[in-house]
Amino acid sequence: MERHTKFDPGQERNHFNAISVNYDKVMKTVGYPDPELIASCAKKIADEKKIHRSEALVADFGCGTGMVGEALDHHGFTKVYGIDCSEGMLQLAEEKKVYVSLTQHQLGGQDFLETFPSHLKNKFDFVTAGGLIEALNYDDKIFQQMLFSLKNGGYLIISLQYSYIGNFEYHETLD
Repeated sequence: MERHTKFDPGQERNHFNAISVNYDKVMKTVGYPDPELIASCAKKIADEKKIHRSEALVADFGCGTGMVGEALDHHGFTKVYGIDCSEGMLQLAEEKKVYVSLTQHQLGGQDFLETFPSHLKNKFDFVTAGGLIEALNYDDKIFQQMLFSLKNGGYLIISLQYSYIGNFEYHETLD
């Protein structure tokens, strides 16, 4: 498990390329609940706000192998766009056939405004991120990119460990 969770800053792409083949199996073995929780939350919000799930546009940040995309698809979301830095992860996500499109992009960074793909700006009803926010490689620019992607009135649904919020820099950024 340590091999899956520890990597040096700036090495995300190489790290996730290296672990992509075993990623789903490891996450399922440890009982990773986040994809289903995120999808259930999106479904609940869509139903309460009378947003047609089959029409809602969803950006899945750090989509990895597509676990969140699969869960969203299971709950009736059919217009899901994946964004990830790893071509290895994106290849596996493509095989799941649950994404409208997949974009390889390194999230965050100093030039996050200039490099963020324009086709992902101000477009989505929901932005999701399961396991993307990681304490050792924290970059609050990712939150800005998530907000850039949302339509006015859109919803951001992320999962992360409570300790990341309570013990690191996230409180100020989320406020």
